[in-house]
Formats: sequence, structure tokens, C-alpha cells
Amino acid sequence: MGCIQSKNKEDKEGRPTTHTRVNVVEADDNALVGITLAGVKGLREAVRKHNRANPNNKIMKTADVSIKIIIPNTRHLPRGRQAYVFLNDSEHRGKPTFFVSHTWQAEALGLLDAVVAHGDAVVAKGGSPPVYYLDLASVDQHQTDQASGNTAMPFETLSKDFVKQISGCGEVLVVASPFYDPIVVKRAWCLFEAVMADVHSVPTTVVSPPDEQADLRERVNAEGGHTILIDVMMAIDSSQAEATVEEDLRNIQSVIETNVEGGYLAVDSIYKTMIRQWVLALLNTLLASFAEGSVEAAAFANKCGLIMNGAGEYNKAIE
Repeated sequence: MGCIQSKNKEDKEGRPTTHTRVNVVEADDNALVGITLAGVKGLREAVRKHNRANPNNKIMKTADVSIKIIIPNTRHLPRGRQAYVFLNDSEHRGKPTFFVSHTWQAEALGLLDAVVAHGDAVVAKGGSPPVYYLDLASVDQHQTDQASGNTAMPFETLSKDFVKQISGCGEVLVVASPFYDPIVVKRAWCLFEAVMADVHSVPTTVVSPPDEQADLRERVNAEGGHTILIDVMMAIDSSQAEATVEEDLRNIQSVIETNVEGGYLAVDSIYKTMIRQWVLALLNTLLASFAEGSVEAAAFANKCGLIMNGAGEYNKAIE
């Protein structure tokens, strides 16, 4: 999620207490600020280092990163410029090319691993290293309560300013984890971000942590594995999506009902299409991991065919 809030004061550990929503932290050129691929890698290493040093107090959820890494390490920066991207003379700050849609309750290292894998893949194909609008690093967490998520975003900000944050990036990166039961499909904010990207013709890519690909391979091969995509798609019901703050949920529902032709059914269709394309792309990648012509490859290909057929991809299944 890319929304932020300002605070009136902090508790003893530097966590925000009482809050009022404000606009996104901006760079000197009045543009959205992003964190470079190298910056994401550095943040991931900081999380790993913390976990090695604190085995009984590990960073688990994304919200923990803000509380245990971001806020303590940016407290010395000038007020108003305490976002993580301003560390080290803004060494890893840039204009974002990807907007990262994620949930703060998901596994922290999974999020960072997924973003790094995406960036490395872009570079491997000859592209420039991406810059990400990742609210965790792009937003001044000293002026927000994103970790606790207990203050609503005003409707005007939601319907206009926040949408500009999404459209201001070239592409939206949706981090879906775990792949078999993605938290993002149950969170109103994540659905909203993906749908606004679709409405404003911003391309969307779904990614997951690399280590989940092996898990997907095992689950597909297991008994009943051919229903995995159908199970995920059946769980998508935007009308039942939740938000930590009730007012946020009402505002998001209002935007969907007034701005999205077809309402919740259209939202479900958009997200199901996105998830289906993502899973099918993963299956093709995994199929290539088997020895060509092997019995295992044939069995996996058969399962893939059943999955594609069940997901309305019959033509691909019989090719």
C-alpha cells in the first residue's frame, strides 16, 4: 500500500501514536521517491543481519521492518526527510519505475526477496536496474502509522492523490504470497491498487518469493494439485475484502462502486485474470526445470494441462 499518515508524537520506541493523513513524502523535484534495486538489497541484508543477531526477536512481518529497522536508522535525519531513501545522502533514491503493491502483514523477507528477484530478472534481460515505489522505504515512517495502520485516508486523497501515485509509476508490481493463498487477494488496499492500475492502463506484474516456486512444483505434483489455480481464483471476492481501518474499507468500496464499471464483479474479473496469468507463467517456468522428455516432465505437463483447462485456458492446454 502506498498511502501515508502524519503523526503528532511518538512513543518511547519512536513509533507513531496520534495521526493525521498527509501527502506522500516527495523529493526535491516534487516527484515520487523510489528506492533503487541496490537499496532494496541493502534493506534485505539489514533484515537478515538483525535476525542473525536477534534470534528471539526476529523480523517476521513487513510491519516489523518499519519498527525495528526503518525508524531507528532514520531518526537522526532532518524532520520531513526521514524516509529510508534519504539515508547516506540519498544514495539509493530515484524516480520510481515500479509501484509495489503488498500487504504489511505478509512475511518481510518474502516481500524483499520477491522485489530483488524481479529487479535481477529485469537487469539480466538487459534492462536498467529498476527503482521501486516501496512505501516502506519511500514514505517517512516517522510521519506515518503504516505499521499499526489505525488511521483512515480521507476519501479525496484516496480517490485522487493516491491514484496519482500509482499512475506516476510505469508499472505496478503485486507481491502475492503465499502463492496458494495470497494475502493480497483478501486485502481491500491491494485489490484497489491493482484495479486502479487497470483502470488507468498501468501494466501489472505479479511476483512471489523465489523459494515458493519449488513449493508450487511440489503442490502441483501432489494429489489434487490440478485444482490449485481454481482454488485461488475461487477465493477472490472483492466484496469480502478487508482493511485494518473500517473507514478505509468504506472509502475503497465507494471508489469501486462509483469508478469501476461493473462494480465488484468487474474487480473480481480483473484480479482473477491477473492471478491466472501469473500462475500460468510460473507453471511454464517450472515445466522447463524438468529434464526434457522425462517421465516427471510428462506428468507435470499433464497436471499443467488440467490446470490451464480448468482456468479457461483450453487452447493452451491442447497445444
